[in-house]
Amino acid sequence: MSITQEQSIFAIKCKSCEQIKIECVAKAKCEERVLDEFLECSNEKDPRILTYIEDMYIRFYRCSITDKYLETHSVLPVMYGEVSYYNSIMSAKLYNVFLEFKITDDIKTAKELIGPRINGKYRLNINGTTQDFEFRSQTQTIEYIKEYLFKDEVKREITKIKNNKLQEKKETMGYTADMYNYAEDYVEKIQKNKIKYNDLLDKYMKETEEQDE
Repeated sequence: MSITQEQSIFAIKCKSCEQIKIECVAKAKCEERVLDEFLECSNEKDPRILTYIEDMYIRFYRCSITDKYLETHSVLPVMYGEVSYYNSIMSAKLYNVFLEFKITDDIKTAKELIGPRINGKYRLNINGTTQDFEFRSQTQTIEYIKEYLFKDEVKREITKIKNNKLQEKKETMGYTADMYNYAEDYVEKIQKNKIKYNDLLDKYMKETEEQDE
């Protein structure tokens, strides 16, 4: 009889501007994918989603940390905001801002991490670049990250990242710009007018054949 191995899943509870408490929140099979927890961030129909620009959206998550990660890292992810791109053809993760906690206590064993308050410093990791951060509350952190993401220079940077990723995906999938625009336009029409996929495909093939003649 095989024995299924389990892993413990932890989350960070922010206790003060310089302290956290690490708590076990779940058990999962080792082969299971560990998902982060959605956080509310808007007054929209779905409060877990904030509309950004064009086909881009912002979501916030509380991080789920596995026991193996906890045992081998002194900088722990607390929560993050993520900008993603979604349209009828494809989707992509574009940009994220993490709230992290760097442990400064001298921790000797993994058991010392669970239960007691742990001292350290908060910081933001903005798409790979870190900076100190004065943490006051989860709500304040979400608002700070939202304000940062809506800066004009940041919106331009993220839009550029989106365009580059789209171009890479188009090339990988063999799309030309005209084919991509055509497909995107008709997928939208399918959703609005319930056009059958086979009818769409026949129409596209017919039009491309006529252009080749």
